[in-house]
Amino acid sequence: MVLHKAKSVMWTTLQSSSSLFALFKMKNDLTKEEKIGFVLRRVIGLLSVLILCASFFSHYVHPWAFIGCYVTYLVWSISLLFESTFFFLRGKKLMWDYSQVNWEAKCREATGPAKQVLDNLVHLIVLPNYKEPNEVLCETIQILAEHTYAKEKYIICLAMEEAEAGCHSKADQLVARFKDSFLRILVTYHPVGIPGEARGKGPNVSWGVENSMKMLTEYNTEDILVTVCDADTHFLNDYFTCLSYTCSILPDRKNVMYGIPISFYGNALDVPAPVRVTDMVWTITVTQQLSTGRHVRFPCSCYSLSMYLANRVGFWDKGPEAIGEDCHMFLKCLFKTNGEARIETIYIPAGCYNVSDSTWVGAIKARYFQMFRHLWGTCDLAYALQQSYLMKDMPIWPKIWAIYEMFKVRVLPATLTWAVVVCPNIMKAVFPVYNEEPYFSVLAAIDLIQILCLGPYFVTAIYYELLHRQIVNNAISKGAAMPSQRRTYKHFLFDWIVFPLISLFFFSICSLHVQLKQFFTDSLNYQVAPKPLNSSTKVLDEIVVNSSAESEACTLRYPIEYSEI
Repeated sequence: MVLHKAKSVMWTTLQSSSSLFALFKMKNDLTKEEKIGFVLRRVIGLLSVLILCASFFSHYVHPWAFIGCYVTYLVWSISLLFESTFFFLRGKKLMWDYSQVNWEAKCREATGPAKQVLDNLVHLIVLPNYKEPNEVLCETIQILAEHTYAKEKYIICLAMEEAEAGCHSKADQLVARFKDSFLRILVTYHPVGIPGEARGKGPNVSWGVENSMKMLTEYNTEDILVTVCDADTHFLNDYFTCLSYTCSILPDRKNVMYGIPISFYGNALDVPAPVRVTDMVWTITVTQQLSTGRHVRFPCSCYSLSMYLANRVGFWDKGPEAIGEDCHMFLKCLFKTNGEARIETIYIPAGCYNVSDSTWVGAIKARYFQMFRHLWGTCDLAYALQQSYLMKDMPIWPKIWAIYEMFKVRVLPATLTWAVVVCPNIMKAVFPVYNEEPYFSVLAAIDLIQILCLGPYFVTAIYYELLHRQIVNNAISKGAAMPSQRRTYKHFLFDWIVFPLISLFFFSICSLHVQLKQFFTDSLNYQVAPKPLNSSTKVLDEIVVNSSAESEACTLRYPIEYSEI
């Protein structure tokens, strides 16, 4: 499978070479800012290749040069391992602490300025979707409809894509079913073929939020909290009450983005192990990343921010460099506010579905393509470098943290396995000098240190299982999950045994695949990941749309005509 993927990468590279000259020719028509971004997006892939080559060719300088490179990368990776374990445990504890708080009571008991903020606050929940099954959307919206303040505070924005056949009918039926469950339902239709836009979640979200702001003129932008999620995201009621309360007590709430941990438990036991384990890695990575407490943290998939902040920075970017709209939007907020924007974590995780398919191979293939799309966010490292250069008046430390954190999550996966596992073993097998003293003793000591690093791995494995059970139990108590969704000892043993191999394929190889392709193109063929269907969810076609419902849907359907914002 790995060999087949390597051949695929080579073939893609050869196919793309004919368009490479056209791509560089197009660069002459770009602005200075765009040219910087263009060059940097190609440098990232070259940087990874340089690290891979340096690991091997440093031997030809001197054996100690190779060992020096090896030890430097190893020490950094071990420090990140311990850091990741520590912050993952911290995130688990904070999730437990948050689950024990009665956030509704805290909102009711608020007084003074906090109560005034809560009284005026409304939630605009954006559901971007393109060819998502009706059942998936219905289930997501139904969970929101059962929240305490849904009718008082929730404004749902169905962000539809005009490119989807039947999107108007789908939206009409959704409005008909849920029109009495929320304060208001808005429907926007993102047009096809707007110049400069790439297909993806970001342009649709931006279109939906921009036009929602124009339709919600009765509210101050500071009083609208925009929450962006995926079509299959299941929020607990506590998320929005905690979000509301947290927003009400922050003096700089206008410039704060809110991240949320995610957990895959809806169908995790029904998908192939490679898919399930990949999303385990994703959950651990997002949790530890959001739990550092640093000024720079990156939301994933689901996040909230004020309409004021979204409007201040010019909403979401819409080009191919912003496919990973979650991380990219935070970086944009950070740089466009000269470092004023920051992020808070709401430790009440949202549930998501794993990618699924009718066949085992189909599910793995779909997850690889989804991972490829996620890792396309490598462009964000180029964006951080670009903006750090352009934003002259911004304080230096937010720039440094943004670049470092992006380097850590974008370049490290592509190079780590090769630099600390594969290359050293190749060197020992190919070059006899490394089986002689003093090199042999040094490498043996390093091997022992790596074995000792299994300690944090086992700790993470145990605490992940505890966290998953904690999240599922909390969701069960809130009526959002079932006991059958708990993991068993069988899943624990098998998943953690194959964990390293799955990480190699879905993170290391896929990261290199992305970075090589980005050298030749900025465009990504966006594909919607298939989701499971819940047979218990009522199919929309069964709903009778009466004339009054159709009339209301039409009233909300049409946004203000497109204009450059």
